[in-house]
Amino acid sequence: MGDSSDSGKKDNGDNDETPENLVVVKSFWISKYELTQKEWLEITNDNPSINKGSKLPVEKISWYDAVEYCNKKSKFEGLTPCYKISKFKKDPKNTNEFDDVKWVVRLNKKGNGYRLPTEEEWEYAARYIDGKIWTPGSNFSGAAKSYMHADENNKVAWYSANSEGSTHEIGSKDPNKLDIYDMSGNVWEWCWSTFDRYPRNTDKVDIYNKNFHVLRGGAWDYDDKYCRVTNRTGHGSNLRSGHYGVRLVRDALN
Repeated sequence: MGDSSDSGKKDNGDNDETPENLVVVKSFWISKYELTQKEWLEITNDNPSINKGSKLPVEKISWYDAVEYCNKKSKFEGLTPCYKISKFKKDPKNTNEFDDVKWVVRLNKKGNGYRLPTEEEWEYAARYIDGKIWTPGSNFSGAAKSYMHADENNKVAWYSANSEGSTHEIGSKDPNKLDIYDMSGNVWEWCWSTFDRYPRNTDKVDIYNKNFHVLRGGAWDYDDKYCRVTNRTGHGSNLRSGHYGVRLVRDALN
């Protein structure tokens, strides 16, 4: 995971992406597409999105909304939910003064349903090429050159330079090497992981917050540098934005 930081390069990684570190992930299934408004509406009978369209990615959803949706979809399909959610008491570990929700959300180890990807899983799916070669941190997912090459970016992503101020239909750009679409651009994707600093990171700017959850991939109204495969950000779990969506994951079947 991560990217090297070198102030002498224009396409270097941000400080929160350093240092590069080796991670191992267990086998998992990840959706080829970002979750659509049609799929969200079928389970929740609601569509919070700003840019409306059945095949557009659902957006303006919080992290809490996303984990609750995972449980509802799991139950709808007869699966065991992956999260234990308590709405009736505040999480004592959540010290974010701007979060007025503060549900207690824990993993259900016996769950076999839908869940959010961990940050490690997300980056694996975004960067994978053939198991030996990995997409460089400065590239969009599926692009052959760094984010500074607009012709490559335009093949695989909707971002500020080409989106014309809106999300777009899922799968309308080229996929990456795992045949997964829109892992760069369109909407930021919520992850299960909290926004922590990487191991051995000595960055003196304390932007990290265990009350925040990670978002990955950049979005339709963000510049190209935010769509790089190693770029990361974190925000409060209750925050909703027209830039925030989700992609679902399941554990691989034994």
